Amino acid sequence: MNPRLLFGLVELSALSIHEAVVPERLERLIREILADGELRHPILVDRRSLVVLDGHHRLTALTNLGYSLVPAYLVDYEDPAISVTTRRPEIPITKASVVEMGLSESVYPPRTSRHMLPAPPPPRPVKLDLLRRLADGQVASGPSGQPPGRAPQAATEGEGEPRFRVAR
Repeated sequence: MNPRLLFGLVELSALSIHEAVVPERLERLIREILADGELRHPILVDRRSLVVLDGHHRLTALTNLGYSLVPAYLVDYEDPAISVTTRRPEIPITKASVVEMGLSESVYPPRTSRHMLPAPPPPRPVKLDLLRRLADGQVASGPSGQPPGRAPQAATEGEGEPRFRVAR
């Protein structure tokens, strides 16, 4: 059974990465995202630490394009349905080491970890213009301040402002 995937728009500044990106792959992805006008697949993020598990290139592409929000599936990384393996035999990988690296000032080399779920997360395309308008507060909102048709909720970590917005 797949772990629960909570879809949200996460502030880029709240996220931590654990892996570097391949510049050539990043440039191709930026061109693809701009040509499509959307990000098709949300990134995968540990909901407790906000460490990116999968989608470093997508995150970096949106950062380089000047976006402040990224579509993400937030998961409980402790769920046994999520596993991680190394793509580099010389670098041992565990869930704990991924989070530790993500919260440090260092990163693993590109394509070091591989996270697996029983079934791949489904695509959830988000238009770039919508991401921009949401970040700029230009989307019409309902009485709760949420876009129409959205549940009025935000997930927070401790006191203060939400670090990500939940979308249904």
